[in-house]
Amino acid sequence: MHERLIVDLEVEHPVTPGAMLTKGPSDESTAFLRDKLAIALDDLAVLDDADCTSKDALTAWDKVFNTDFFSARQKEDVAENSAAANAAILGNLVSEQRNPRVVDKRGGGRFA
Repeated sequence: MHERLIVDLEVEHPVTPGAMLTKGPSDESTAFLRDKLAIALDDLAVLDDADCTSKDALTAWDKVFNTDFFSARQKEDVAENSAAANAAILGNLVSEQRNPRVVDKRGGGRFA
């Protein structure tokens, strides 16, 4: 979209033939959008790095949308995943000690 707006600021309506979505070749609103897209693309350039971490990516999206939604969500997911993983491990330890697995040797696709 940014590359297209560099070439021409006029945008035709995609459904109505002959109708324009912009006010002409020097539409200030479209130029403003083009400039903001350039800034956003610069901020998101970190996503193309091979060593981009999840934290780097979420920080970039936070900057583009002027929020902390993405990085806050990552913190919640990490906390939830850690708690769930710990509970699963502890649950398996407790259940295995109380109810040891019995080997089923009846066949029919069952393996020991």
